[in-house]
Amino acid sequence: METQKVLCIMIEDNGDEQVKVTYENVSSLMLVQDLINDEQALHFTSNSERYEFDIFDIEWFRYVSVDSDMAAYFKSNKTHECAWNAQGKEIEY
Repeated sequence: METQKVLCIMIEDNGDEQVKVTYENVSSLMLVQDLINDEQALHFTSNSERYEFDIFDIEWFRYVSVDSDMAAYFKSNKTHECAWNAQGKEIEY
């Protein structure tokens, strides 16, 4: 059985405040490169809705297990500083 995953996106808003967003039931996830305009965008489908974010608006993102430390951190809206490995496990900061 495949482990369920969640897309965690850290966005920096206009006031330099970080906003944490999660998307579950992601059925498509693509990083799209516009070679003419030298731009990238994150395209994905979550719960049958399509989303597109300009990479310029995203501080970082990870596609991790729904039961990972990162998914729990995002869902609880915690604010302590921490670091993550590629699988979304919290590591010492």
